[in-house]
Amino acid sequence: MSLKGSLESFHISSILQLLCSESKTGVVQIKNGPYEIKIIFNQGNIIYAQEMGKKDRFSQTLVNNGIISSDQLKECLSKAQEKKLPLGNYLVEKGYISRETLVRFVSIQVEQILYEPFLWKKGTFEYKSAGFNFDGMVAVNLNVMKIILEGSRRIDEMPILRKLIPSDQLIFKASAKGGQGTLSLNSNEWRILSLNDGVRTVREVIQMSGYDEFAVYRLLNSLNASGLIAKLEKESFEKKEDVNDRTDDYAGIIAMYNDILHVIRKNLEPLLGEKTFVFLEECKPATSTMQTKILNNFDPRKSASQNIKNIIECMQAFTQFQEGNQFLISTFNEFCLNLLNKLEGVLDKKMTKNLVIEIKNVLIDANKYQMGGSQNKKRVIKDIHRTLGTAKK
Repeated sequence: MSLKGSLESFHISSILQLLCSESKTGVVQIKNGPYEIKIIFNQGNIIYAQEMGKKDRFSQTLVNNGIISSDQLKECLSKAQEKKLPLGNYLVEKGYISRETLVRFVSIQVEQILYEPFLWKKGTFEYKSAGFNFDGMVAVNLNVMKIILEGSRRIDEMPILRKLIPSDQLIFKASAKGGQGTLSLNSNEWRILSLNDGVRTVREVIQMSGYDEFAVYRLLNSLNASGLIAKLEKESFEKKEDVNDRTDDYAGIIAMYNDILHVIRKNLEPLLGEKTFVFLEECKPATSTMQTKILNNFDPRKSASQNIKNIIECMQAFTQFQEGNQFLISTFNEFCLNLLNKLEGVLDKKMTKNLVIEIKNVLIDANKYQMGGSQNKKRVIKDIHRTLGTAKK
């Protein structure tokens, strides 16, 4: 059986209900701009869901709940990649979590992913029947009707939550007026409170938190009602940003990474010669269709201006600059991290040290790059420094 169409004409709840009632086994793929979700069915039951184009929820959920620390996560991600194991299976193997805990957190992750398309106003879907090999897979068994009921409740409640937050470009900051007396907040509330620093937009808070959009909107409303955060009124955030007005900022980000990757290519060519390009291509991450599209349009042998032109054409898919900005940075950071980790077996210690020094020199000269204001530039540079530190470990 094959089924496809648009979410405007066939709502996600109808798709899930149909596949459940018909006891289907296969994959339904749902797309909305750069975001893509795959839902796996086995005999009408949802056993897994995967999303591309967003920050990994699973690892962030483990950190948010105190299961592992951020430093442990970085180490485990690197080791799991070396052993070619999924992160969850590696954590069980090393005794960080039990198999039962893994299944519980995977279930939480899958539910969060499933609720996302209920709030999408547009998109496409395609279902294809398929069989699966479940060896090594952390499969869950979710009640489809429960997902539909909760998703429908979110649809009804979201317009109320958006009265306070009509735009995801609004900025909140911890309020000095709130929090008199002893604060009694749960871990989720503390997490969201800490991310509202007067600089991050609501969209950036959602991306960094690892929580779904509905959960963040609800927590922001709760914190605001308690007087713990306040909306900044210095400038109007109601106006939607036109990605075409921010091409210069995208260009600055691409130019910086172009220079960093030029440094890496220059250090590789004396050792690998013509194989350098193949080496670079093998390190390009491809966790989402949009990520693949962006990096397919990046060729380290071409000029910065050509790469900028090719990638900016892809960025038209993002309707919000901050969203595209974060996606672009995380994509190139992952590319650089893959390269630096793989270079351990190619470059000796002295050459690796010289390479890192050259990359840092690019960052020192960062004033020549325009990338959405000084705060954004500082954040990009900080992210690259963190990538260098992760690679060293």
